[in-house]
Amino acid sequence: MDGNIDNMLAGAELDALIAEKVMGWDHVRKIEPRSSIYGPCSPYYIGRENITDGDFDEPVPHYSTYIGTAWQVVEKMQANKWWFDADWELGELPWAAFFVDRDSFGYIGVYGSNAESMPLAVCRAALKVVLGLRE
Repeated sequence: MDGNIDNMLAGAELDALIAEKVMGWDHVRKIEPRSSIYGPCSPYYIGRENITDGDFDEPVPHYSTYIGTAWQVVEKMQANKWWFDADWELGELPWAAFFVDRDSFGYIGVYGSNAESMPLAVCRAALKVVLGLRE
């Protein structure tokens, strides 16, 4: 990670960061598969959501590309007492943000991001929260 979260692209690397830093997964690591009869395979990440006896590694969900799994990120952040807001105006990039509170003047402690898709905006904003990089 180059330090600028707003430049991060959707995909496996961002998903792995979200799994580890936001969702609390352990032992997240990259797997370099061998080529198949169909050609080269893309690397992917695996890890453990919960560490207990009998848990096995599983693929990291596609948080940054699918809205259903991105919503799991929102729910995790809300469980940790963060408020969520999002906006997507016609012709504009989607915006997502987590914030500490709000008053009559607006949001307090905003961590937000614009992105090419709503799942990517959600993931970037959540990563800003856990890394303490406010707007």
